Formats: sequence, C-alpha cells, structure tokens
Amino acid sequence: MTNNRKKMDLTNKMFQDLFLSFVRIFELMIIDDNNFQAYNMTVGTKTIRSEPDAVICKFFPTDVLQFTEKVIAVVHVEEEKDSCEYTSTKSKRRRTDDDKTSNTMGHIGSNIQGQHTGEMIAALSSSVFGFNGIFGFIVQGTKVTVTSLRTSGQFSEQLKKGNIKNAHATVRYSPQCNILTKEGRSQLIDIFLGMKVLLQCLEL
Repeated sequence: MTNNRKKMDLTNKMFQDLFLSFVRIFELMIIDDNNFQAYNMTVGTKTIRSEPDAVICKFFPTDVLQFTEKVIAVVHVEEEKDSCEYTSTKSKRRRTDDDKTSNTMGHIGSNIQGQHTGEMIAALSSSVFGFNGIFGFIVQGTKVTVTSLRTSGQFSEQLKKGNIKNAHATVRYSPQCNILTKEGRSQLIDIFLGMKVLLQCLEL
C-alpha cells in the first residue's frame, strides 16, 4: 500500500469515526462495517455483494450479524474531493427543471451516487420499512448528505427476476450539512432527533 493510499484510508476512518460519534450523541444505534456482514442482493442470475461503511438500526440485536427489519439508514464514507467537479456536463443537462433534487445533486459525483444507491438497495431486505425504502447518509469529510430511497411495490420482485427496467425507485439527496458549522449541526440535530422519534414510534 502506498503512502498516499494509507493517508487516504486514515483520513476516511477519522471522518467516519467523527460521524459515528456525532450520531451516538442522539442515542441512535450506529454500527460500523467491522461488526456486520455484507449484504447480498439477487439481480436475475447474479448475486451482488454490497458493504456500507456503517448502518443505523433500531437496537443492538443479541446476534450482531442479524439485522432483519432493523436498519433505518446506511452510511457511505467518501473523500470530499469526489464532488460536483466530477459530475459530467452531460449528466447535468439530463436534469429537468421540475426535478426537485436537481439543485442538490451536484455535490455528489455520479460514481458515489451509483455505489450508495446500490448499498441502499442491497440493505432493503433489512430495512425497518421493508422493501418500501430506506434512508442513507453520504459522508464527505465533515460534510454530510442525507439520502432516501423509495421503491415501487414490485421493485424487489422485478429486481430478482432481472427486470431492471421495471424496477422503479426514486432517490433523493439533501443539501450538504457541515458538522463543523453551527447551521450544519443544527440541521443534522433536527434530522437525527426526528429519526430517533421515528424509531421509537416503530417500536410501539
């Protein structure tokens, strides 16, 4: 491993730990990738393996490897440099004026969008919402983007059959929230408190 690669891995781990520590302030259960198995999803005849950097779940299960219907969000940690400057002009042109997320997607590179969406889809079988959807977080340095995946009723079945064109889903991205700024922390506090209340309601 090169020195640059070691430095990148160290930096990502530091920012991941910072985010995990911030989430735990709100008494939310967040577990990093050292403590759970990768998710597998079937697309036609292929099995795709996906491993997010962390998951936020309802509670810490007796068996840490079992998260059936317990995950509310998956976390993806990435270098901050992979942002809007890597988004192609062609991709920007494809966005329409009526796309509610078009003004907030530019700070997320298309490769990160694809990887994170795959992580959310793979974790659907363990979502507290079932196959209806799941939340996510993209952490780029100290900047955090909240994401959501909402699927159609036949999404999982169509995906298993390999009918990708008929597997409809919507992914939305929030503006970035910087943990180091007062405004950013305030926005994230509202999000995590709301998530905590939602999980409490789901346990009733």
